[in-house]
Amino acid sequence: MNNSKKKWPVVAGVIAVVLVLALIIFFAVPYVKNLADPNKKAVSAMKNAGADYTSDFSKKLNEMVEAASSGKVVNSEGYVTFDKLSINSQDYLSYLNVNTVKFNYDSDFSSGVISGTMELSKDNGDTVASVRFYSDDKTFYFKVPELTSYNFKMNYTDVADNSQTSGMADFDKEEIKALADMFKGIDSEDMKSYTKAVESLMTDILTGYNMAVAEFTYSAGDKTTYTSGEYSEDVRQYTVTITKQALLDGANAAVDAVFDDESISGYRTLITSYYKNSREKLKAAVEEKLADFKDFSIVIYVNRDEKIVAWNCQNSEDSAVIENLLNGKLNRFAWNVEADGVKLSAESISDNGDNAKVSIGISGKGIESSYRGEAKQSYKEGAQVKASEFSSAINVAELTNSQAQSVMADVFTHADLFGKLFAPSILQQLE
Repeated sequence: MNNSKKKWPVVAGVIAVVLVLALIIFFAVPYVKNLADPNKKAVSAMKNAGADYTSDFSKKLNEMVEAASSGKVVNSEGYVTFDKLSINSQDYLSYLNVNTVKFNYDSDFSSGVISGTMELSKDNGDTVASVRFYSDDKTFYFKVPELTSYNFKMNYTDVADNSQTSGMADFDKEEIKALADMFKGIDSEDMKSYTKAVESLMTDILTGYNMAVAEFTYSAGDKTTYTSGEYSEDVRQYTVTITKQALLDGANAAVDAVFDDESISGYRTLITSYYKNSREKLKAAVEEKLADFKDFSIVIYVNRDEKIVAWNCQNSEDSAVIENLLNGKLNRFAWNVEADGVKLSAESISDNGDNAKVSIGISGKGIESSYRGEAKQSYKEGAQVKASEFSSAINVAELTNSQAQSVMADVFTHADLFGKLFAPSILQQLE
């Protein structure tokens, strides 16, 4: 017994030492690892950014498919108010009595129909004029009830044939039509199948992104507090050098992942046979695109959760700062870009749902513009605007003289609308 009593303090001491060592190891190892590899956190943050984007994309895609499968439509509504719109010192808002565009439209992904309303008002007040529209895969229908009782339509083929937009001639309309035909008549089960294929494709691309991220070079900076307005987070700064070789390796890994992914083999065969692309051709195309690529560096700010709260990218001519900050339940996404003499500042503040407030400003090269607005999204049963509203619609591409005269006569009976839309100064110029 005496020996046992003598040994007990020794045993207790050993246990105490073990516990102390365990605690030291438990708390110290993460710091030791960061000291040994201070850039590991930056790599994880870059990978987390890719994973978060993929996850958000997948979530939105599944929500849309679920809505389409259940017969629901996606409703989007909100408004945009222009506070400034000046070009070469000419204030164009001074010509108008309205400055707000309100929108409320439904997207039916099961039928490919988008329909709704757009309204003009002053400071988001009472509606002055509105446009009701309905669009399927072939035709765009619309009417302006405050201006005329006539309905109108435009066939997309007519628009494409008559378009003089630069580059339109480069499009092969047969290819576009063939791709569109691939997705006609898709039922809910097909849509879910396509969703799984898209998710697999995103995962394959993420494989390439992660490889590229792992090959970028990193340099750890100081710990600091990143502050923007009322938002602030404790962060560590890292300089990330994006190299041409890393991008090539990542792109090749993504191509290999896509071609080795048996879950999308059917879709891959369809697309590659149509475009006559192969694994090696795609790799060669990427290499050609990156032929003149020059390595460049960006600065990222990483918080304790290994999330990037801000990206700072700049060179001698252009710059971009992108922020993704949290404040309680609100998420603030903002970006400030300056390129080719033009500055763009934008901010979006959203809750955990689908409600967001947005403000955007543009300045440079004679342009001064700023606007703000709100938007929200929800799912509901059935669309508000029906195709039946547009019976006897006039095709604007085939408007006859008789029809034009009838429309103009009807418009003149609603001439008081112009006084509500336009300032007296602009109406005097039209007289």
